[in-house]
Amino acid sequence: MNVIPAQSDEQIFLGLSAFAKECLGPVITVRGYVGRVSKPKGPDYVLITVMAQAATSTHSAEYDAEGGRVTVIEPTRKTVQIDCYGKQSEVWAKTLALLLGDEIGVTFLQEYGFAPLYVDNVLNLTSDNNKGGYTARWTLNCMVHRPEKVTKDQEFFEAVALESRTVSVSPGTAGD
Repeated sequence: MNVIPAQSDEQIFLGLSAFAKECLGPVITVRGYVGRVSKPKGPDYVLITVMAQAATSTHSAEYDAEGGRVTVIEPTRKTVQIDCYGKQSEVWAKTLALLLGDEIGVTFLQEYGFAPLYVDNVLNLTSDNNKGGYTARWTLNCMVHRPEKVTKDQEFFEAVALESRTVSVSPGTAGD
């Protein structure tokens, strides 16, 4: 059985990374918590992490009898946490929140195969850096919609032979 598994979340990172660079200028973007990626050496960057996913409706299937395949599709909402670090973190987070919630974000991310649904409140999560100072961090959660798809081989039949039979029952014999 040949199966084409669901795609990774790499396209979501690539899309949001490109969007951040388009809206904020030449900013460093890092995909969060994958392969033990360390923080960049510079103090200003954006960390993008796909945190969760949830089905938004029952899955459906598309059948390709000629190709001998079936594709199962599940509409999915994914939560993406975007953390902005550095002196511009507050401005960056607010800018991304506003533009992701607008047609600008929908249009830009369309070519990456997903769309922003809505953005949660921007939060100030500035913290102690253990060096006598603070690390400026502003964060937002962006919910995006991307259908999850899995394609697998499927056997189909091409012809059916139907036969009709008549069964007669004599009165008084049924149920005896």
